[in-house]
Amino acid sequence: MIQACSSTLTLDPIFIIPMTRKERRRVLRWRLNWLPGRKQQCHCGGETSRYHLLTCPAIPPSLWQHIPIHQAPHQIHPIDRIIQQLPLKKPITAEDKLLLMQKWNPIWTDLLTILFHLDEICIQTQQRFEPETDIGELLYNWIQS
Repeated sequence: MIQACSSTLTLDPIFIIPMTRKERRRVLRWRLNWLPGRKQQCHCGGETSRYHLLTCPAIPPSLWQHIPIHQAPHQIHPIDRIIQQLPLKKPITAEDKLLLMQKWNPIWTDLLTILFHLDEICIQTQQRFEPETDIGELLYNWIQS
């Protein structure tokens, strides 16, 4: 978790960019290492952990398609790497907006959906969460506005 910490003192992008309350809650819980939290039995039979998430069959593999997950020992987790790269300020020029949209769409939606599934796994109930619509759209609208 220490590797996920920034060496500079700045405002974390998860507090700047627009998200729904549920999205921000999950991202914040991930950053604080509360998601997945304590080790427990996963739906797939494994044990929940940040690294189990990378291979868990309960998380649709297609969500990892745009997220580089190659891991070497002592490297930062792919989700932490993506969160650290979030924009700290709104783009101004049309070219900057286009570049940001190309970079974050669909990575941001995939990441939020992965955290949705992880949250659902960690709650440990037989009920499934209500499907969420327009996942990540607030960031995309903010970039384009």
